[in-house]
Amino acid sequence: MDGFSDTGSIPVVSIKGFLDRKVGKASFCKQSSRGELMKIKEVSYGCFNEFFQKEIYDGVITKFRGDYIFRGQPTNEWKLTPSALRIDNRGKLFRGHEPIADQWDTEEWQTRAELQLLIDFYKSANNSGLAIPYSERISKYYLNMFSGLDFDISPVGHIWPPTELTHLAALAQHYGVITRLLDWTQDIFVSLYFASKDAISRGGCATDNGESCKRQWQGDTIVVWAIWSSQIQFLSRTTSAIPLKFIVPPYNENPNLNAQKGVLSYWEIYIESTLEKMNKYPNGDFYLTRTNRQSLDELLQPYLQNESDEFVVLYKFNIPVTECCKIYEKVMQFGYSASTLFPGYYGVARQLEEDFSFYKLSEKLR
Repeated sequence: MDGFSDTGSIPVVSIKGFLDRKVGKASFCKQSSRGELMKIKEVSYGCFNEFFQKEIYDGVITKFRGDYIFRGQPTNEWKLTPSALRIDNRGKLFRGHEPIADQWDTEEWQTRAELQLLIDFYKSANNSGLAIPYSERISKYYLNMFSGLDFDISPVGHIWPPTELTHLAALAQHYGVITRLLDWTQDIFVSLYFASKDAISRGGCATDNGESCKRQWQGDTIVVWAIWSSQIQFLSRTTSAIPLKFIVPPYNENPNLNAQKGVLSYWEIYIESTLEKMNKYPNGDFYLTRTNRQSLDELLQPYLQNESDEFVVLYKFNIPVTECCKIYEKVMQFGYSASTLFPGYYGVARQLEEDFSFYKLSEKLR
């Protein structure tokens, strides 16, 4: 793939034998040809204390510690969709350079815009003397204003995002650039911190009475996602591989990521080159591919089956959003706050602001 495939000569093995040895054949009601032995499971709790007792003390979080990574979201309205693939970020992505008609909603133009953002981030950071992950591809055409075209004129297609650019994308994501990466953490308390403090900040009703706030939040939940990252990485070397990849940046280079034990994920896709399409459709009647904007749980679904509880690859835990202050208070007791997760003066100042919002809202909800 023009230097962008990192599979090398890894042997392809079957997942069936491994799982048979691990849990025994009798554990499964069905064995499909693709080894689809996993499922997505949604669990809802009436209060945070119940979640804390059943999932953190006695449940999967403790049983499989280190096998799962976590993501906290302040509302059930949010999907597991990366920022670059959200329609409302279309303007930020193309920055006034949208293609004609509806071509903006194609994988070809979508990935081209994502690439240009990374190139611009790389050049601006480098010109400012900042440390960045080296990219031979970008450096090779550093002074060429059309450096992104190198991907287009290649005789073969390419994997997106290419391995060479994933650590650059992770760095850009951490500082607010929209990418197709999703943020996760190895520490469930970090996910609970972000979910609760974001829910508190979203509670615009905090200036009103508590009943108004409860009505506004009725039916909504804080969501904690837990994905079985170790199993997905194991499957990457089998015939049941899932194109979900994980990035763990070097923590020594970023104090915030180190404190947050950050992990990033992305769904790998293949983009055909123009020459490949011309060869496939010699009459020139070929089409661009519509951008796939499915959320991660939707992307995973075809690779799974929901008939067995043995292997849950993705958990979705729902906790009433009105419990946000209790969650925030609990993680504070365990030492998780802006001052510890954003080491430095900024984190200390941020904690003071977040604590004020917490106390103000908690008074309203009593």
